[in-house]
Amino acid sequence: MMCAISHLIKLSPLLGIPSTELVFIRSVFQGTFVVICMFIFRIEDDEPLDAVISNDEENINIIDEEGVVAGMNMIEIHDEIIQEEKKLEDEIQLLKGSKQFTYNTLSATSEEDRSSYLIQRPFGTNPTMCKVVLLRGIIGGFGFCNYYYTLSTLPLGDATTLLSLYPILTIFLGRLILGEEIKLLQLVAAVCSIVGATLISRPSFLFGHDYEMSNDVEVRPPKLGYVTAIIGSCCASGVIVLIRKAGNVGAHTLQLLFSWVVFGVSFSLLVGFIASLKSVDEQWRLPTRHELPYVLGVCISGTSAHFLLNYAAKLLPATLAGLIRSSDIFWAYALEVLVLGQHPKKETYFGVLSVCFSLILVLISSNKGTMKLIGSVGNLATAK
Repeated sequence: MMCAISHLIKLSPLLGIPSTELVFIRSVFQGTFVVICMFIFRIEDDEPLDAVISNDEENINIIDEEGVVAGMNMIEIHDEIIQEEKKLEDEIQLLKGSKQFTYNTLSATSEEDRSSYLIQRPFGTNPTMCKVVLLRGIIGGFGFCNYYYTLSTLPLGDATTLLSLYPILTIFLGRLILGEEIKLLQLVAAVCSIVGATLISRPSFLFGHDYEMSNDVEVRPPKLGYVTAIIGSCCASGVIVLIRKAGNVGAHTLQLLFSWVVFGVSFSLLVGFIASLKSVDEQWRLPTRHELPYVLGVCISGTSAHFLLNYAAKLLPATLAGLIRSSDIFWAYALEVLVLGQHPKKETYFGVLSVCFSLILVLISSNKGTMKLIGSVGNLATAK
């Protein structure tokens, strides 16, 4: 899906749509569905009512015991008053029945009382979770503006190559923040992925350039596009690590998506306003009827891919998530050949093989980790 987004975004400057406007439209489109879902789904609070229910039950038990003791003392002193004894026993049974009814009622409603609608806790249920979710939104929103600008201004090969550097960064960032182990196979896979992306996309700074001509003047891509490509790659690495961190602290996928929507809208408005002051071409406008299918394609494919990324990256180690995510260059190549009918060059075949080899290394590395975990569980069970 990400490869389809890249090709659709690449058409945006040809259609005259500023990249910041695309980010804004995409954020609003995704945010609509996210907010609706947040009114439906619930999340457990960090301070459940179990402790309160337990304390109430203990207090009732104390009252029961005190009532029984008092009743026994009265029977020993006034054993001739049989009627009083029966009344006291009836009161005790009534109190027990009342206690049981109260406890059952609280137990029946405890599940609902322990949870809140996600819209009530859009950024998390505790300070640690809120910090991680907010930081994910800030870096993700800022990185997405860089991502869209890079794809809309640079040649697709240059943009794809530079934006594919994040697997290497993710390996070291995952070690620094999450304490994940750096494995040799994963390092080799990251290098193979970058080499494959370079051979497939054939960036102009390595394979020569073929810039467009306008009035017999060579039109070069802006240098800012290369800067935003590096920044976007760093942000992508940070986002993957933060999503994994959010999964460790129990954040919901919709909370991560909502955070991105908030800051995606904020950054697109801010950057779009500043850009419009400097260039008339960056001023926003309503998409035309011809442009709407491309804009809708960006919104649908982008929202679907974003949900899958945020859901899966919570479950996988950040290193593996980054490496698997980098395989989008392979699907971009397949899309160009099958859909656009482009003929690959010799370097492209080697690039495809390199990317496939990196994915095989990822699978081998993940299987080794799984086997180690199974072995550890088996040894623990044997020891017990």
